[in-house]
Amino acid sequence: MEDGNAQRWRAWQLRMCPFSVDMHIIEPRKGVVHCFEPVPSTVKKLKELSKDLGYDKKGFKVIHAAVDKEPGTAFFKLSDVSGLENHGLDLCLNQKTKKGCDQEVEVLMLANYVKENIPGDGPIHILQIDVEGYDNNVLLGAKKEVLERVEYLEFEYN
Repeated sequence: MEDGNAQRWRAWQLRMCPFSVDMHIIEPRKGVVHCFEPVPSTVKKLKELSKDLGYDKKGFKVIHAAVDKEPGTAFFKLSDVSGLENHGLDLCLNQKTKKGCDQEVEVLMLANYVKENIPGDGPIHILQIDVEGYDNNVLLGAKKEVLERVEYLEFEYN
C-alpha cells in the first residue's frame, strides 16, 4: 500500500507523463515478428544479427521466402552481398536471358502463412510491407480474413 507521499508522486507522474512506462514491470510484452526475405545473402545476415542480438529467442523469425498473391516459386539473383533486394524479382522477371537468376525461392501467400503459423484469431498488431513495388500483390494474397485482423498497416505505393 502506498503512503501519502508515494500517492502524490504517482499522481504527479501521471499528470506530467501520462504515457510513461512503468519500470517495475518484470515480464516484457510477448510478441512475434515474422520477417520474410527472399534474397539468400540478406537472410543469412538477418539470421546472424538476430542470433547475435538475442532476438531469435525473443520472437524474431526470419523466413527465407517471398510473399505474393499466389503461392509458388520465384527466381532471384544469387549474390554474396546483402542489401541488393532491388536486384531481385523484378530484374529476373524482366530480363530476357534470366542470366544469373538461379536462386529458386519459395513464394508464400500471406493468408496461408498466417493460417498455418499464427495461432488463434487475435489481432495482428502491425503489418509492414516493403517488397519493391509488389506491395499490392501481398495485400491481395493476405485476403480479407487476415486484413481484418491488422491494426496498423504500412506499405509503399509505387
